Amino acid sequence: MKYLLYILISIPGIIIFLLIAALLLLAVPVTVRIRYADKKFTAYARVLFLRFNLMKLRKSAEKKKAIKEKKEKGKKEKKKTDFKNVLQTAKDMKQPIIRFLKTVLKSITVKFKTLRLVARGEDAGKAGMNAGLIWSSMGVVCNFLDKLIKLDCKKLEVLPDYFATGKLREKIDCKITLSPIIIVYAALRLALNYFKFKGIEKSPKRAKTLNSKNVGGSYV
Repeated sequence: MKYLLYILISIPGIIIFLLIAALLLLAVPVTVRIRYADKKFTAYARVLFLRFNLMKLRKSAEKKKAIKEKKEKGKKEKKKTDFKNVLQTAKDMKQPIIRFLKTVLKSITVKFKTLRLVARGEDAGKAGMNAGLIWSSMGVVCNFLDKLIKLDCKKLEVLPDYFATGKLREKIDCKITLSPIIIVYAALRLALNYFKFKGIEKSPKRAKTLNSKNVGGSYV
């Protein structure tokens, strides 16, 4: 009996310990390293001391997807109706979804340790022109992405292959850092807004308010 009492008393402590441990694990950043060199592409994810080869995981996921698609051929009509409902819900919850995306994107840091692009052309003049076009295009792209995420592409270089030797090669070395705790917080906030929206939708009186107002902006 005493042992049972000790176990019952210790359960709240164990739960609190597990919650703290889960929060600490979520606070650990996830790092994704992407490299492209000599026409070879590699991608790895790292969490603490664990390392995962994303290319192998992708191949296994594609195999599972192919098997799943064969099984779900007869369920296409049902999926179409479900897709319409999803679109309608997304339209009504536009503002919470936008806030969710902004929060998640701002928690992402992308740093290019190497970003080398090669401009090619039929002759030296066209190679130079293409280099200028790539520089200007990359400036626009980097400026746009910098407003969405934390971006560092100071290592950008564009090399014109004037003599078409083929010796110049593209090289990319990119480090992406994600914050799981912020993503989980944003997801929980979106889920709360979703259940709140569903509660409003089920209530006949409040459903009229939903149709007459832009309810998307009124969620927390």
